[in-house]
Amino acid sequence: MPWTAFLGPLAGIASKIGEGMYDRLEKAHGVRAEVGVGILPGSGSGALILVTVYNRMPNPQRVDGVMLELSEHAGSLTIPVFPPPFRTPPQLITPTDNYVVGFPFDDMKQVVLQKRAQLKNGKVRVVGARVSLASGRVIRASARKVEILKF
Repeated sequence: MPWTAFLGPLAGIASKIGEGMYDRLEKAHGVRAEVGVGILPGSGSGALILVTVYNRMPNPQRVDGVMLELSEHAGSLTIPVFPPPFRTPPQLITPTDNYVVGFPFDDMKQVVLQKRAQLKNGKVRVVGARVSLASGRVIRASARKVEILKF
């Protein structure tokens, strides 16, 4: 039997392994989030903590919740209705659409300062964001590189 007779079955096995690896990679990296700071021009609202959710999967994904996470086991922060122009979850995001929500910086800073006083811990701060998807997946984003959040 020539060695080329093995190529067909081996190619099929390699294809299946490759598909499985791609599926796992897509699940792990298809939806991601970032934390940043921005200003909404003309709103006079001041700085905003922005959480952007990106969908790079082929099917739409539904975002059920967006929260800011606090350090020192202080919990998480969310607001029931985001101010315009931000849309309140649940929201459907497609591969060509991103979802952005803005938390008013001054309001969030006041909540963090209250948590510090309540817990008597001066180390409480915003450390990231948590995004809940309808599929049950939770996406986390770090705010480690956002200097303004290190107050």
